[in-house]
Amino acid sequence: MKKISVIVPSYNHAQYIEACLDSILFRDHDNIELIIVNDCSADESRQVITD
Repeated sequence: MKKISVIVPSYNHAQYIEACLDSILFRDHDNIELIIVNDCSADESRQVITD
């Protein structure tokens, strides 16, 4: 099975990032690589991403 790579940019999107990541991770595809690029957000984006 092929690997699907998904790149998600995040900058001050703490209120949306969890729903975004859930929508990617709860797919039927088993082989997903998720790359999150957080460009020094000033909000709680990093905390949401690492939880």
